[in-house]
Amino acid sequence: MKKSKILLIDDDPYFLSLTSKTLKDAAYLEKIKCITHVKEAREYLDFCIDGEIPFPDAIFLDINMPGIGGMDFADLYSRRYAHDHPNTKLVILTASSSWKDKVKALEIPAVDDVVQKPLTIKKLNSLLLS
Repeated sequence: MKKSKILLIDDDPYFLSLTSKTLKDAAYLEKIKCITHVKEAREYLDFCIDGEIPFPDAIFLDINMPGIGGMDFADLYSRRYAHDHPNTKLVILTASSSWKDKVKALEIPAVDDVVQKPLTIKKLNSLLLS
């Protein structure tokens, strides 16, 4: 089984720490990269494109972040990265239970799913192993 590399993008360092600790024991994960700002995430993906590091197999993105939010980043991802990396899953994470947010996010072409926080092993398994 190929080991997966995931990228977590969220402005809450507590969420990133807790989530990476929760997921670190998943046998099929090779690497979990945590980033707190969309600008840094864009730079990271550009490094991946340049071949300096492998492109992630899945990206989990908080819907509400200061500045450029998750929806804007998902739109940018659709235009800039998705075509060259069609197998990478882009998943929006949200604490909101609003179906309007989910519908709006799923209208973005590259978004594969919208998942309610927290991101658990069970949710990760259903997203990456199915």
